[in-house]
Amino acid sequence: MKKTKVLVFVLLAVASLMLQMVLSIGKPDGQSKICCPLGLVFTSILQTVEGGKAAEARPKVVQVVYLTASQICECSQELCVRGDQLMAQIFVGERQKLLRVIDLAKDAQAAEPYLEKLNQAFQVPMVLFVDARNRILWHTGGAFSREAILKKLDEFGV
Repeated sequence: MKKTKVLVFVLLAVASLMLQMVLSIGKPDGQSKICCPLGLVFTSILQTVEGGKAAEARPKVVQVVYLTASQICECSQELCVRGDQLMAQIFVGERQKLLRVIDLAKDAQAAEPYLEKLNQAFQVPMVLFVDARNRILWHTGGAFSREAILKKLDEFGV
């Protein structure tokens, strides 16, 4: 009977830890401390396990959607031209397969599913990182840097 109580307590502690780990995925490093019912503080396994299973637990980017506009006001046109150039530099080789470019002036309907999910005002150009379930994992709009996109690609393991 005593072994059963200990086993149940340990299983509850592990279940609680796993739930908190799932809830902490994608949070900045400083926000990923996890407490279990035993009162112990753990550092997220995602930070301590090198490669392998830790990388698999993170949502995977399967597509990068780039929203641009070939016909738009001058102030936004400059941003779109600069964004077009950056995306052409970043998405070469294997990465090129990830990129889906949508020109809002030519095919605004193709962007609707993504814009509905954002549920907010947006500025072109816009970069969206999308997972296999078509969820937006990260996005940025307007003026963005090559370094910012490369950093996010690296964070998502792309």
